[in-house]
Amino acid sequence: MQIPKIALKNYQFVLILVVLVSFVGLSSLLNMPRNEDPNPNFPIYTIVAIYPGTSPEDMEELVVEPLEEAIDLIDEVERIETKIEEGLAILQVEAGFGVDVDDTYDEVLREVKNVEPELPQLYSLDVSKFEPNSRVKIQQLAIGAPGKSFAELRDLAEELETRLERLGGVDDAKIEACPDEIIKVTLDFQRMANFNIPLQQVVQVLQVQNLNIPSGDLAAGAQSLSIQSSGSYASLEQVRGAVVASADGFNVRLSDIAEVRFDYAEDNWIARVNGERCILLSITQKSGNNLVEVGAEINGVIDDYKASIP
Repeated sequence: MQIPKIALKNYQFVLILVVLVSFVGLSSLLNMPRNEDPNPNFPIYTIVAIYPGTSPEDMEELVVEPLEEAIDLIDEVERIETKIEEGLAILQVEAGFGVDVDDTYDEVLREVKNVEPELPQLYSLDVSKFEPNSRVKIQQLAIGAPGKSFAELRDLAEELETRLERLGGVDDAKIEACPDEIIKVTLDFQRMANFNIPLQQVVQVLQVQNLNIPSGDLAAGAQSLSIQSSGSYASLEQVRGAVVASADGFNVRLSDIAEVRFDYAEDNWIARVNGERCILLSITQKSGNNLVEVGAEINGVIDDYKASIP
């Protein structure tokens, strides 16, 4: 019973304390960042090396082992897990909890840069750190219209994507469920045999002249292959006119042995709303922002956008 007596005797101090606690609580309620999920900092880093046409054994010897030896020198690193495929190596590096995530990332990046001159000429070598907040979608919009092509839907989505990314609280707006435009080459194997042109020769010519890595897999049984439309090729006619071989004093062009046309890449996944095909626009939030306020800004942009389209 002593505590109530002390509180009543010193009621002025108790009232001041209540007011201070209420003020702190109200201030926290109004200013505290709000996220859909917690945003812990995991000391996990990923290294992706791409070296097209290289066997897993060569990837391990030429690329993976030098990288692992360099990263293993970092005191904070506790575990390295590597996955190797043809032309691809993915290293997942884990450090102990309690380390400074950003400083350790800088160390990993520095060691990779130091060993990079010793590696073969890779197509790409990327280092990234695990950021769970960038994987949480705070909103996902479906954009669809009967009779519209994917290219037309992408144009509509890109306009909205640009508007959303201008918002201070939006980290990224990403278009999904929309297959990329590609140039599809369907080979006539009988004509290739007549000109004595092997499949690998056609693939190499397209890779070298386009200066790009083909997207997707090459399936000889399906008699087709896909290449990216970006690169040194500026038009479909240039692709058709690519010289793949010389025979009997004249050049054999791709159009002589294949059908070349615009197409879409294979669907990795499909989105539908009420049974109609659509594409998605997924939005992620920047760390430290208020989810409710960012959502209100996004909804305002969406309302303005809806008024500007058919």
